[in-house]
Amino acid sequence: MSREFPGTWEPATAVISAVSEANLFHPAFIIVCLLALMLAVLLALRMVGRRKRLSGERREVDRKVAERTREIQNTNRELEKRQAFSRMLSEISTRFITLPPSRIDEEIPVALGRVAQAINAQRAHIYMPNRQRMDGEKVFVEVAYEWHRSDIGPVETPVRRIDPERFPWIRAQYERGDPTVVLDPATLPPEAQAEREFYEEMRWTSVAIIPLFVEKRFVGNLNFTTRGEALTWLPILVSELRVVGEIFANALERNRQNEMMIALRQDAQDAEERERTRISRELHDQLGGALTALKMQAKKLQRKLSSEQSELAADARRITEIIDHTLPDVRRICTELRPAILDELELPDALEWQADQFTKRTGIPCEFDLFLEGSLNPQHNRDVALFRIVQELLTNVMRHAKATRVRVSLTQETEDSGTDSHLLLTVSDNGIGFDPDEAGRKPDRFGLRGVRERAQHLGGELRLARGEDGGALVTVRIPECNGHHS
Repeated sequence: MSREFPGTWEPATAVISAVSEANLFHPAFIIVCLLALMLAVLLALRMVGRRKRLSGERREVDRKVAERTREIQNTNRELEKRQAFSRMLSEISTRFITLPPSRIDEEIPVALGRVAQAINAQRAHIYMPNRQRMDGEKVFVEVAYEWHRSDIGPVETPVRRIDPERFPWIRAQYERGDPTVVLDPATLPPEAQAEREFYEEMRWTSVAIIPLFVEKRFVGNLNFTTRGEALTWLPILVSELRVVGEIFANALERNRQNEMMIALRQDAQDAEERERTRISRELHDQLGGALTALKMQAKKLQRKLSSEQSELAADARRITEIIDHTLPDVRRICTELRPAILDELELPDALEWQADQFTKRTGIPCEFDLFLEGSLNPQHNRDVALFRIVQELLTNVMRHAKATRVRVSLTQETEDSGTDSHLLLTVSDNGIGFDPDEAGRKPDRFGLRGVRERAQHLGGELRLARGEDGGALVTVRIPECNGHHS
């Protein structure tokens, strides 16, 4: 048998090989066997320990890899959330920029809901200073827009109108323009005692308040609140709230400028109506009176002329006939300048009268249809504007359409909720029509600019299309109640 045994078992195999050459009960041989056995046990224990150490190291490496993987996954998730949040803010900003000013009010609560859901807030509010206040009157901030989860409900009455002086710590944040994020009211500093007590009273566990400024002018603040488990917002999300504040501040400023423009338009239209009334009165009193006097003098002159002056008498009769034809024109012009009919009749009756007058003046049949689901409350500015719109559209039909039939309709549309309703005014004809796209690009071509401006002033819109019979179809849709437009 060979004596060359590789590896760690070499001593043991040597002992076994020597069994055939030695006395098994010799003391030296027994000692050698015991030493070999001990050495083998030690080597086995060493190998087991090494395997345990390697196994422990491997488990530690696996644990660190798993932790690092979870960190990377969490980071990726947070990055995806931030990217989704940024995309959402970009969409909201773009929508506010492209949205017609008249629809900003209805879009703000929708945008509030999207942001609140993205940051897991239960409620979102925009507080604005009370606008209509007397000089020296205390300034309060009031809920102007809100969103809430269906299972939470709207904010309580005591919180709908707040005195900023009650909360000096928050007010100091306003003055610095910094967003305030409170994830646990208990962590508020001692100087925020009033705020902490108020949050605990309202049972708010997470609060975010973003002041809204436009060119260093305070326009309000944006609030997100949550009850129950406190939220964990990353610092990067807090910085994104500044962008949220800028988006809503710009939307509110655009809405404010639109309201100012509407007020200016209303002032201009009021001034125009006053001037129309003045001119109509002067035409009626001065020109009408002068024509009546001329008619009386012409008839008197006609009676004085003798039969030998028949030619002069005929001239006097022609003057009388001209005056007879001019007086109705003067009355018509006065009526068009100032629709006094609205002082005597309600809007539907005034529009029907206008359709009848159009038929009598042009010989073109003009039908009027009325579809009301309820009563129509008079509103002077709205009624005058709609009367003027129909007047302008019928004038366009007479000048451009070459139509043989015209239809005017007024329809009352009620929303499913039953709270909001609109008026739908349509004027259609069977004439030559026009290209709606071209007319939309050049609204002054057919005198439609004034119609569009009046519709927008009432918070509505103008739509141009071709009718079923190839003629023009013009639709004006406005809210039935126009609030401050009235």
